[in-house]
Amino acid sequence: MAKRILLMATSSGSLFTLLQLKDSFNKYDFYIVTSKNDDTVFMKQYYGKRLRFLNDLTTEKGIFSFLYNYLKSCYFLVTIRPHIIIMTESPLVVLICYTAKLWRRKVIFITSFSNIKTLSLVGRLVYPIADLFIVQWRKILKKYPKAIYGGWLY
Repeated sequence: MAKRILLMATSSGSLFTLLQLKDSFNKYDFYIVTSKNDDTVFMKQYYGKRLRFLNDLTTEKGIFSFLYNYLKSCYFLVTIRPHIIIMTESPLVVLICYTAKLWRRKVIFITSFSNIKTLSLVGRLVYPIADLFIVQWRKILKKYPKAIYGGWLY
């Protein structure tokens, strides 16, 4: 039985980063969760039922939209039952990472390409619980020894 992988990115740039790993995740039973917007709806024709959508946080602001996306993400965790969750930067990711760890799922976090010298707040919050924490710049390794350098995904 192939491992189920959930790839989660809530913005176009973060999604682009995850899609650079396409050759790797095609070997698994994978699902992609991302924000629904003009940049992502076309992907349905390529990924079909493997693609799931959240509300676009850039257009729908507010705590209710954030909570709705969190609950919908939890629904995806329950229905897909992934063994591994690979995520990129987004405020929503923090809650999902901690929820996934409570459910004993492996969490892989990939930092943003823009984090050259230090981690974002999201990265600092996820760092302690990530099973694998991948940075795209070597300079960050000095401050975060548990991290590994994965190279650029651009």
